Amino acid sequence: MSDLSDALRHEFTFGVKRFPYNRRQLLFFCLGVIGYYFLFQAFYNMVAYRELFPYRDAAEAFRGIVSNFIPVLVLVVVDLFVIFVCFNKQSGSRKIIIDAVSSVFVLFVVNVAYMAVIPNGTIDWAGTMFNAIFVFLGLEVIYYLQSFRKSVREAEAQRALALQYQYDALKAQVNPHFLFNSLNLLYSLISLDTEKSKEFVLALSTMYRYIMSQQGKEMVLLRMEMDFLQNYVEVLSMRYLNQLHVDIRGKENLKD
Repeated sequence: MSDLSDALRHEFTFGVKRFPYNRRQLLFFCLGVIGYYFLFQAFYNMVAYRELFPYRDAAEAFRGIVSNFIPVLVLVVVDLFVIFVCFNKQSGSRKIIIDAVSSVFVLFVVNVAYMAVIPNGTIDWAGTMFNAIFVFLGLEVIYYLQSFRKSVREAEAQRALALQYQYDALKAQVNPHFLFNSLNLLYSLISLDTEKSKEFVLALSTMYRYIMSQQGKEMVLLRMEMDFLQNYVEVLSMRYLNQLHVDIRGKENLKD
């Protein structure tokens, strides 16, 4: 289920708060409210009237649906705002209690406004209370599912940052150590084999040029990594007097 705090992702400003939405999520939200209303109305009709369609004709059904749907929509939208925006900094049982009290208050205001707009209309307080409970519980469940998903994403991001930090710290330790050993080897090779020294300097400079050019990048071409690996193996092989042999396969299958 998508995050309901993102259910309205355009920039609506309420004081200093923003209520985000995008059109697709708004469409799903509206369809969800409509679907819920018809399910609840059918349930209410069966409980209160013992029949699914207790209307004399289609006109009466239409008037009843419209007049009852508007307060339900208002209740859902206001509860959504209360739960996801007004008290989203609260947590645990404190938030649930505040949200529940706010939901009851919203129900009372909506019912009073309904009677003021429709003087001859009647309010079934028990039915509207059941509706408010269903709406409140549904939005609370969605809110806590969203909060759980958010905490999981944040934990994964923190783990990734910790691994990156450990990798960078290890690389910072290995690079100077490797360079120090390589320079010692070069010092020894110069007096023994001039051509070998030139090959070693070329491989070492190519390797470090690659390290400097790719530093900070999250992704590089596999072909470039394979070339770097080849240079690294050559340097290690010369360090260990050609006693190290590494067979690198698959490079010929790489595309530019």
